[in-house]
Formats: sequence, C-alpha cells, structure tokens
Amino acid sequence: MTLFLWLLSSHFIGDFLLQPKSWTVHKFNKKVLSSRLYFHILIHGILTSAVLFINYTYWWVPIMIMFTHYLIDLGKIYLNEIIKSPSCL
Repeated sequence: MTLFLWLLSSHFIGDFLLQPKSWTVHKFNKKVLSSRLYFHILIHGILTSAVLFINYTYWWVPIMIMFTHYLIDLGKIYLNEIIKSPSCL
C-alpha cells in the first residue's frame, strides 16, 4: 500500500505541481507535435524512477508509465477536440 501511495503522489506532483498551464495549452494546440507533451511524459518517468529504483527489479515500470501516460494524454487531447467540434452533432 505504501508503494501505491508513493506512486500516486508522484503522479499528482507530475500532473499538477510540475506541469504549468502553458504546457497544457501548448499540448492542446500542437497535439502530437508538442514538445511540452514529451517533457511532461519524461517528468513522469523520472518521478516514477525516483520512487521505484529502490528496487531495480521494477526497471520496466517507469517505461510503462510513460507509455500509458502518453497514450492517455493524447487520447484526452484528441477526444476534447472531437467533443468540442460542432461538426460531430
């Protein structure tokens, strides 16, 4: 349970404390071409590594977190565009 709380805390730090609003706007404007998206994903990888590298058997988890976070963020960006588009009505 303690590991879960550390990982959850690192996720909140990466999403809310270390991601300026300007990065969010940049991601929504540039989408997959946004450099801020990749910085954001890298921050999550670093934070996850900081939590997990106490035990090196979990070396693959930061990579998985970065990959899934990338897919989820891109999904949110493109889904937001579809929802706000008047042509889908």
